[in-house]
Amino acid sequence: MRRERRGARKPGKLRFRADSPNQLGLTDITESSIPADKVCLSSVIDCFDGMCVAWAQSTSPNAELASAMLGVAASKPHESERPVGHGDRGCRYRRSG
Repeated sequence: MRRERRGARKPGKLRFRADSPNQLGLTDITESSIPADKVCLSSVIDCFDGMCVAWAQSTSPNAELASAMLGVAASKPHESERPVGHGDRGCRYRRSG
């Protein structure tokens, strides 16, 4: 697993890569408007192949949405794998208790 930086230090210039599946996942929450309401999608993308490993949807970008998505993601790796997750909304992904 490696993080590469190309060019000057600018936001959005980090390139995350993994040498094998289930090493590093990137996560974020995306909000979209639809005629009835807004919908929020929380997902994890595997840095090895760009596949979506887990996702959850809700009408609110809150901790429950992140927790639901992380519950699905945590059930995917084999017992010997210990993936690392990277996201930019730390308050949503903080573990309670």
